[in-house]
Amino acid sequence: MDQLTLFDPDWPCLGTDESGKGDYLGPLVVAGACLDEPAARTLSGLGVMDCKRLTDRRVTDLAAKVREVCGPKRFAEVEVTPEAYNRLYEEMKREGKNLNALLAWAHVRVIENVLKQTSCGRIIADQFGDERLIRSRLRAAFPDRKLHLIQRHRAEEHVAVAAASVLARARFLAWMGEASDRYGMPLPKGASSAVTEAARAFVARHGSAELRKVAKLHFRTTQEVLKAVTSDE
Repeated sequence: MDQLTLFDPDWPCLGTDESGKGDYLGPLVVAGACLDEPAARTLSGLGVMDCKRLTDRRVTDLAAKVREVCGPKRFAEVEVTPEAYNRLYEEMKREGKNLNALLAWAHVRVIENVLKQTSCGRIIADQFGDERLIRSRLRAAFPDRKLHLIQRHRAEEHVAVAAASVLARARFLAWMGEASDRYGMPLPKGASSAVTEAARAFVARHGSAELRKVAKLHFRTTQEVLKAVTSDE
């Protein structure tokens, strides 16, 4: 089905998406792209689609195209480093909130950053929890502005959300590459057994206190990593 007509939106349309949510290592990145119809058609023609269907290299190349087509005022990226992520997650957990509250906070930050510079009134985001989490924050931030928020599963089938997914993934990949260079060892993506082994090697070389700077500590993987390190001592 045509990405451009799937939701039959009024243009311009702001799409948001995140990357890194399911990766044990690395940041959470949320991005947004505000497209008018010509920009949407241009990006669709360039091959912009859900980043999960693209190679890492293609994601990086297309992200540059998305930024160029959008221009500086029509896209935004919020990178929550692992250290900040862990602090925010712990704060929200103490308040009785869960990961969806953190995701909503990051999505709203992105939406606010774009809406402050554009007249975009239609927003499409992936469905990751109670949509009131985003809606209530937007009402508070823009009380006098008419906004139409759509949250649905597989939202990345829409080209604006797909563009946001490309931006978010490219930023995530850039952080992972820089961190791997900084620590002198590969930091793999995902949450597989290979990631667990890499995290164990990281702790063995850099210490357990440093883990919070590269990993999302609430994952069950943390217990496996630290248990293995303790048993080796």
